[in-house]
Amino acid sequence: MTLKWSSQYAPVDGDFSNVSILLLGEGANGSTTITDSSGSPKTVTAVGNAQISTAVNTPFGTGDGVLTFDGNGDYIESPESSAFAYGTGDFTIEMWLYPASGMSIFSTFYNNLLSAGNNTGFYLWTQPAGAGFYSIDLLPSDAAYIVNSDGDDIQANTWSHFALTRSGTTIRGFVNGTQIWTATSSLNITANKIRLANPLGNTSGQDWNGYISNLRITKGVARYTENFDVPTAPFPIYSPTTRAQV
Repeated sequence: MTLKWSSQYAPVDGDFSNVSILLLGEGANGSTTITDSSGSPKTVTAVGNAQISTAVNTPFGTGDGVLTFDGNGDYIESPESSAFAYGTGDFTIEMWLYPASGMSIFSTFYNNLLSAGNNTGFYLWTQPAGAGFYSIDLLPSDAAYIVNSDGDDIQANTWSHFALTRSGTTIRGFVNGTQIWTATSSLNITANKIRLANPLGNTSGQDWNGYISNLRITKGVARYTENFDVPTAPFPIYSPTTRAQV
């Protein structure tokens, strides 16, 4: 048998070498082994009841597993790394969100701070914006500004794609490919850890309840600077130079 390269065998990501972490969330139901599929895998720790779940399908309609959080002190964390130090440069943070209904106050689903009160990163959270709907908001830790979306951006019990990008000094938030807010940010984001579904300091009642799939962080690249078509398949785990052979 002769092996050859196929341009159609596996999807590739031209910016894969810039991917800091890639958590597809796939695996066996109940597993707490969370795999980073980036080119330089990071340690990922599940705390409390955070685990992989097949209770809901992925955003792509398959039963391969997603990350689940019950809103009661559980979270997923990757430790401090220069891969999460974006400085004042470009970056993209994106993931699929499936919030459970009933969250009554703002609930942090992402932060990249070293400690509570640290001023070199930011929080992302959801808060109720109507029955079964939530807005997404951004708070830089230096409290220079708070960006609030002004509509019902994501619906409970269904998947929505969220992306945050910075290009130059312009930071943008997108839900399902549509820009929901923009702001100016020159915040210097130094080497930080990242945490999903829980604010640092374990602030009571502010944990995120629901599912997350396909978290991808890209350092040095603003993948989206205008409205875009959302992904229809899991993020690629290959660069053009590491395509699988057939």
